[in-house]
Amino acid sequence: MRGRVLNEVAVGGALVSEIEYDPASLLEVHCHGTPYVSIVLEGRYTEVRDDLPARCDAGTIIAHRPREEHADYFTHYGRCINVELTDTSLAGRFIGALQLAVKSPPAAGRTATLAAALFRPEAGELREAALLELLQSLDETLTPRRSLTPMPEWLASTVLTFPWIKAIPFSAAARSAGVHPTHFSRTFRRCVGTTPNAYRMRERVRCASRLLLDSRESLAAVAGACGFSDQSHFSHAFGSLAGIAPGAYRDVFRR
Repeated sequence: MRGRVLNEVAVGGALVSEIEYDPASLLEVHCHGTPYVSIVLEGRYTEVRDDLPARCDAGTIIAHRPREEHADYFTHYGRCINVELTDTSLAGRFIGALQLAVKSPPAAGRTATLAAALFRPEAGELREAALLELLQSLDETLTPRRSLTPMPEWLASTVLTFPWIKAIPFSAAARSAGVHPTHFSRTFRRCVGTTPNAYRMRERVRCASRLLLDSRESLAAVAGACGFSDQSHFSHAFGSLAGIAPGAYRDVFRR
């Protein structure tokens, strides 16, 4: 199901659409041929890409690279404004913004207002200028205020090889890399953009997502295999990040 189009306008190399979705609407695995941004105006949905689920509440702005596969499930009624950049030169100009997905309700409110203005009949010849203002707002919202620091070799190796889902202290990773634990944590945050603990939880949820989608293991078995202390801990952590309980997630997205 692709939802109901409420408004749509093609302007200056972009297609901007306002679409609503009923509760329990599922958009199965798909991709867009060009850079694509969604601004969630109302409701909530769960998106899965690269096997990692994410909860997208009202106020979320989420960007996709061209041909990036993902699936969406609307746990509640949803209404979004979608911006598809059909002009490759325009996409290239704002490609930095289209690398990330963020939650930022205040910025999303301003961006949604700019997008909605494109649908007004009186916009007329001002639509192209309004589109550029919208894209500038997206660029400012989605681009981090501070660029991530390039990873030193020891950290890049650690990110790739450390058994993130296991309950191993990060001091062990620091010792293996030959650095002090405090330096490890600070460098990790500057280079990766999150804390080691948050990264560990994300990888545990990704591990659980794969097992839920591809196996018939019980929830307790999935919890144990992915490093959670028990099924209750797993359900709480998974639900917080994904916006949907593990069992329901399996029922909706099972491959």
